Order: sequence, then structure tokens, then C-alpha cells
Amino acid sequence: YSLTATKEGIIEPFVQRGITILSDQVRTVRVATKPYVKTIATVTTRSTAGLVSAGTTANVYSVNAAAQARTATFGGGGSADQGYSAIAALPGVFVPPNQAGWFQTANIRGGDYDQVGYELDGVPVNRSFDNYPSTNLSAIGQQELQMYTGAESAASESQGLSGYLNQVIKTGTYPGFGTLDLSIGAPNLYNKASVEIGGATPNRNLSYYLGIGTIAYATRYYDNFNGASQISSFGVPFDVQNDGAGCTSATASNYTGCYKNGADFIFGVPAGPGGYYLGSYVYLQPAQVLDSENVFNVHIGIPHHADGSKDDIQLLYDGFNLYNRYYTSPGDWGGPAFFAGDAGKGLLSGGAPEPIYISGLQYTGPVGQLFTSADPAQAASVVQYAFPNTGGQGFLGNPIDQNTRDDIQNGDSIYKLQYQHNIGTSSYLRVYGYLLYSWFYYYGANGAFNNFATLPPNYELWTHTRGASAQYVNQLSAHHLLNVEALYTTATTVRDNNTQMFNGLTGARGDAAQLVSAADPTSGICYNVANPGVPESCLKGTMNTLAGGFGGGNYLSWGPLTCGSGCLGNIGSFPPGSAPGVGIPAPSATACNGPCAWYLTENGQYATFNTVTPQFWAASLQDTWKPTDRLNLNFGVRENIYTFLYSATGGGTRPFWFNAWNKVMCVNPQFDNGNPVDETTLGFQAGAACSTVSAPGFPVGSFAPATLTNSTANGGSVTYNEFEPRFAGTYTFGPFDVLRFSAGRYSQAANAAFQQYNSLDQDLPEHLLGPLFYRYGFTTPNHLVSPSISYNYDLSIEHQFPNNVSVRVT
Repeated sequence: YSLTATKEGIIEPFVQRGITILSDQVRTVRVATKPYVKTIATVTTRSTAGLVSAGTTANVYSVNAAAQARTATFGGGGSADQGYSAIAALPGVFVPPNQAGWFQTANIRGGDYDQVGYELDGVPVNRSFDNYPSTNLSAIGQQELQMYTGAESAASESQGLSGYLNQVIKTGTYPGFGTLDLSIGAPNLYNKASVEIGGATPNRNLSYYLGIGTIAYATRYYDNFNGASQISSFGVPFDVQNDGAGCTSATASNYTGCYKNGADFIFGVPAGPGGYYLGSYVYLQPAQVLDSENVFNVHIGIPHHADGSKDDIQLLYDGFNLYNRYYTSPGDWGGPAFFAGDAGKGLLSGGAPEPIYISGLQYTGPVGQLFTSADPAQAASVVQYAFPNTGGQGFLGNPIDQNTRDDIQNGDSIYKLQYQHNIGTSSYLRVYGYLLYSWFYYYGANGAFNNFATLPPNYELWTHTRGASAQYVNQLSAHHLLNVEALYTTATTVRDNNTQMFNGLTGARGDAAQLVSAADPTSGICYNVANPGVPESCLKGTMNTLAGGFGGGNYLSWGPLTCGSGCLGNIGSFPPGSAPGVGIPAPSATACNGPCAWYLTENGQYATFNTVTPQFWAASLQDTWKPTDRLNLNFGVRENIYTFLYSATGGGTRPFWFNAWNKVMCVNPQFDNGNPVDETTLGFQAGAACSTVSAPGFPVGSFAPATLTNSTANGGSVTYNEFEPRFAGTYTFGPFDVLRFSAGRYSQAANAAFQQYNSLDQDLPEHLLGPLFYRYGFTTPNHLVSPSISYNYDLSIEHQFPNNVSVRVT
């Protein structure tokens, strides 16, 4: 910005250019004027503002468009078109090098990667599920990038424990401008095309900016052949040779006998430490980034007829779509040569002749059905479940194309509408509302097949955020600036960490129905036709273990687990062309201390699932007091109210599974590291009191019930209130020296992901709550995880030397 001071006949006109106005901060500009001398058209100017920011109580660093361009390749070039490269050039922050794509790590003043707040033109854009930023920090449309390394004011929109970043979007100017950027790079692929145009009417009552761009680049590692010459020493381990000197199995880990021995090779690549074969040097590294960006910013001025000023309406849109593809395709390994079917060699280790899709099954009927008689028609209710994002073609056995890579897709769309009403020359009221939709998808077909370190097979997270803010600012006098603000935000979130594609394989995920008493089907007790009248455990993991995985036969007529591994495939027909499914067979009439029934408890869905709804309120009151021209003091208080609405975890067959867990699970802190144990695996009958259970070294009375409670069966909520006083000040010794100091309490809501744990499958106790959390004291789906609190104290002094050099010690 520029500041002009003029008073005809009193002082000479003065223009101070290059003034940076920082979000949520006060800036003091000292104007040295000269007495008016009657001359013709003399204007005194200073080329740029000084490096020392008088009146600013926080350490804030600003990067303009020119500086962004100069620092484009900082950190390795992976963020040449994003603000992360410019951040890497600033003090007070560490940006690890060689990153690319969305959400690159930035550690401000030692804080963790998720303790940094992000704003887009003043709008907070950290999503509440995991506190990740929704924006891409693209350089397209970026007028300025501001980094706060602490001491945020009480009125700041974004509240990071260690600091925050604010990306200011360009606006139109008069006269207008237009920029076309076409770039191509080599030897790595780099293509960029962007157009930016902006303009305004002469009276600035209408201004507009439009930026559109697309960027594509691919990365190479070590050399243009992706380090192929280094595979034998630094390749990624992917398999174990089962023959050769000293390398009998993966578990042998005979590092002496297996270390780079010449006993066996895969196409000239020796086995590495522990007998592991080494594969592609670049496996799981980012391979390609495709980025599309759109920015639109319009300001409309509404002139006042009385005082000559005007109000302002802003309409802002920002959106991006980003693909990150990784070196995970069959071809990235080296092609079919690495798919050797010989036992223990290659990616397949004696399996299929080439990488294939893994797909699952789905029962299309409702859960909770009770079958007291045979129903062969249910065979038609089981259908195949294709691997996601394959257009319905990713069925079991279909080959994965040699060039198909696992990828991450994410993006967002932000709409902001703001109205600022200027009240005279000393106060204004600003209100805005915004909509933010963001998405984040993983697709890892290759990893699903080779079971190696890779991207999740199918992780989906999408968030609809809505928010509004109202701010009133009034300069009460030459010494006091009052700031009052209120903020509200909420989000509708779905996190679906989907692994349903594996339920057609062996294991408990294919289990669909249990053999229960027709008189009391939800009691949590199951029965076995081979052992009639004896209560058995219903837990799927237990029965799969005791039955040895149910290696064959008609699983629906076997034992208390009823379906066993591959159950859905036996109800229906899977894979296609196999023997037709039997549907639901007739249950036993006597094995359950009376008539039995098949209780359909699962439909094949399997995922950790989260739909917690955050509702955040904030209110702040702040006074900036300027007792002298040299001293600025800022007093503020902020109240944050963090509310989380739980999803209902009841319904379906959840009561059955909670009963099934509580009927058989016992615990002793010294037994199996405190993990609950099924009493039937210790030789006791299902439903026996845990006080009667014993184990070697653990006498009767050693165990207690490992009870789980479905506390959020009907939903619910939790609220955390945080009161945060803050104080900051700055003292200006002169035009070249400034002292800053601050102290404050800051909070950050715990991730919505941590507030409640749920699953798409019905067996929540056995899937998540018991095995993962019971030993840590969590016995319900909801976890009381309070906000993180930080007490920040800052003291810094800044000095400017001649020739535009400054130093700051903090």
C-alpha cells in the first residue's frame, strides 16, 4: 500500500510507498513532512518502507509476489509454484526439503506439522477432522504470504499453537493488467500454463481479478533412470529368498549368512540384508503431480453520499484439484521380470502370473434378519464389490495395467462473501460467511495386491465446512483502538477408511451370520451344531482361530461362527463360475437349547468410519492502547468453545455385538500386556463369570470383566471451553530499532478424528474398541480428548542497518 499525507498550504505532499498491512496487526508509520513552500508540483517520496515494522506486536514475515518468484526453487523445486518455497526462505520456520504437492510440512518455532494455522484471505481453512489445511498454497493468485511466528492477537481468525500462515489474494487495479505464463522444463517433465488478469474502474468502485492455471511435473531420483544402478545397494526390500545359504525363511533373519550373498539372484540383483530381495530404488516416492488452480476475486464499492467514503462487498472463489501419483505401478518395479512365480521370488511369490485387483463381496439385504428356516433365495443377495475407482472393472483376477500407479487426489472449493460497512472515518463493521468443500482420496490397488508398504487401498475424506464472522473495530481516540469479534464454524465430515475389498479372502471379514437361540437372538451367545447345547463365543476372531480358518466345506453349517471365512461367498456364488451358493440353510432345531436361528449380523462393509460434527464458537475483545508515539500495548481476551456432536453408534446389530463381547471377554493387567482375552480360548464356557476364569500363573479371581459400553448409541455431544488472556506490546526506540514482547494462552481443539471411533461393519467392539483401546482405559466409542494448550512468551529486538539490512533476535 501507499500512504499519502497532504494539506494544501501547510505541508508538502508526501507519499510513502511499499507499506505492508498485516492481518490482525496494527502498523505505525512515521511521516516526516516539510513545511509548505510555494513551488510547482513537488512530491516527496520514499521508494520503500523501512524493514523495521513499528507498532507491530508480533514477529510477522511477509513475502510478496516478487519474492515468491525469486525463491521458487527453495527446498528442491517440488514447490516451485506454491508458497512453501517462499516459506522455506524465512526465519522462524523449518520446511524439510524435497517435498512436493499438497500439505507440505512446515514447522514454525518448533511446533509440529499440525500445530500451524492456515488462512486464505483471512478465512480459516484448517479442517477440524485432522487440523490439516484444505488449501494448496498455490502461488497463482497470491498477492502476499504472511507468516506469524507466534503472539497471534485475540482477534486472529486462525489459531495455531505455534503460529499461522495467511495467504492474501490479488485484487484488481487501475489501470488493469494481464499476465500469460507458459513454461516447459527438462530433463524432468515440467509444464505450466497460467493466465492472470485484473482490472478496476477509475473510481475503484469495481475491481476484479481472475487467475487460472494448470501445472504438471514428474520427478526423477538420483539420475534420469531413477537410480536403477543403485538397486543392488539401496533398493527397496520387497521379498525374501527361501532358498540359498543361510536364508531359509523371512523370520530366520540370518544377517550373517544372507548379507549380499551370491547364492541366488533376481536378474542380477543380489539378496540384501536378512535375505531380502531389493527392488525399485524409487518405490513409493512421488512420481507425478498434476495441479489445476482457479481464483476469482471481485470487490464492489458502495459510495456513501454523506461522508465521501464507501462500503465494500467482496466475492471470492478459490479452488484446486491436485493429483499426486506415486512410483508403485507394476512397471515401476521393472515389469514382468520381477513378477516371477517361483516360490519366494518376485512380487508374486508363487501366486498369480501378474498383479491383479483384489475385490470383495456385498450382501444387499438388511442386517438384523433372523432366519428360522432355510432361504435358498438369499444366494441372489450376494454381489461382487469391485475395487473402488475402477469404473466397476476391478474385480478379483482382473490384471492391473503395467502403468497404473497408486495415487492421492485432493482439492477444495472456497466461496467467501464479505461486507464491510465503514462508519465515518474511525470505525467499521465487517461480516463475512464462507463455504468450504474439500476432498482427500487415496487409491492403492497395487498395495492391496502386493501387501507391501504403500498407500491405503481406499481412504476417502470429504468435508463441508460453513462459517461466519462479525468484527467491529472503532478507534475510540488517538490512543485506543477497540476490536470486538465473534466467529462460528461447523463442518459435515465423512471419513471412510475402506477395506471391504478384502472380505472375500480368508478370515473373519466374510462372516455374515451366527447360529443363535431363536428365543433370545441378541443375547451375545452362539452355538455349535457339533457341540449342541453348549454356549460358545460369537466373536469372529476367536472362532476363526479355534476352527483353523475353516479350511473347507459348507461353512454355513459349521460351528458357532456359522459363516467362517468366505461366508458371503458360500451364501452366494463367488468367484463367478464357482459352485452356486446355498443361500441360508435350515438351522438346527435342537443345538441351541431349543430351536436355533441364523442371525444375519454383517453385510460385508468394513471400514473405520467417522462422521463427528464439530461446532466451534469464538468471541474476542481487544484494545490497542497507544499511550505515546513510541509505545503500543495490546490487551485481549478470547473465549473458544469447542463442541463435538457424536454420531449415533447404535442400531443394526450393534447390541448383539456389544453383548457378545461382554459375555466372554476378561482382563488382567499382567496377562497379555493388559489386552482382553476371550474366556473360551482358556477352556471356559461362554458366559462364565470372569471371576471364575483362570490361566497358567493366573489363579481363579485374577480376571475381571472387560466391559465395553456403547455410550453414544443415540449420539450425544461434548463441549470444551477455553479462556485465553493475551498481552503484547512494542516500543519504538527510533526509525531503526524496535522492541517487541508478548505473553498469552492459546488453544487448539483436538482433532474430530480423536473424539469418537466408529466402523461401517457392525462388530465395533471386536474391530476397534476392544483390541485397540481397552488397555489404555478407553471403554466407549467416544474419547474425552481435551484441546491442546500452549503458553507462549516472546521477546524480540529488531535493528535496521544501512543499505536495507536488518537483524532480529527473538
